[in-house]
Order: sequence, then C-alpha cells, then structure tokens
Amino acid sequence: MAQLSSPAALDRVIEPGADRESPDPGRAAAEPGPGRLGTHFLHADAVTPLLGLLIGPGEAGAAEAWFDTLADATRLRILQALSLTTEWCVGDLALALGLSVSALSHQLRYLLDRGVVTRRRSGRIVFYALADAHVRHVLRDALAHASEQPAEIA
Repeated sequence: MAQLSSPAALDRVIEPGADRESPDPGRAAAEPGPGRLGTHFLHADAVTPLLGLLIGPGEAGAAEAWFDTLADATRLRILQALSLTTEWCVGDLALALGLSVSALSHQLRYLLDRGVVTRRRSGRIVFYALADAHVRHVLRDALAHASEQPAEIA
C-alpha cells in the first residue's frame, strides 16, 4: 500500500487571522468570467502557506485506494477483530465472525495483497495480524466517527 509522502501535513492547521473578513483590495480576486477562475487568491496571506501542503493527484489516488480497501463491512469486521489482539488464526477468526473459512480467506488475501495485514504460518495453521499501527489508528478513528453520526447516515 502506497503511503502519503507528507502525512505530517494533515496535523498542521494554519489558523486564519482576524482580518480575513475584509481583504486588502490589492489582493482581491480578479472577476472570473464564464468557466474561468480568478487569477489571485482572495486571502493570499492565508492561502499561500497552505499551497505546499496540498496533496497531488498521485497521493490522493494512493489514499483513495487505501480507503477503498476499507470500504467493505466484512473487511472492517475482520480488521476490528484483528485490532483486538496481536494475531488470530484463520479458523478461530472465521468462527468468531460467523464466516466460512473460504470467505474469510478470500478477504484476508485481499487485505494481505494491499499491505493492510500480515501473515505468519506455524505448521498448517495460518495467523493474521494488522500490518502496522497506522491501520489500527485509522480503523479506531473511523469507528469512533461512525458511532458519533446520526443513525440515518450510518
């Protein structure tokens, strides 16, 4: 799974100043014509420092693929179970989640191929675990956020 090159940018928030309500007339945006964007930022002093923090299309695509991997209720249940302990064997995890071993194995392969989980074999038994702390954090935050949403959205 590709990683964003500047995740620290997500932790930085630049607070706008108190004078943002009345911009300097010299920085006012040009009047956009039909289909044309203005040529100057309305709040250039607030926007300019942010430009280097914006992610590009490649980084956005990598994050989109990562979130797409999580966008499945069965995979989320698997990942949540894996987040509860260091690892699960396939048989125990299938039984705990009420899935067939075949269905579970298919989803685990999908997650493994995308770098979200790791696999360890001990004889004939295969164990799976979350790949790293990033997965645990994103999952925890997503589940917390979902629990805060009104029921009709969830």
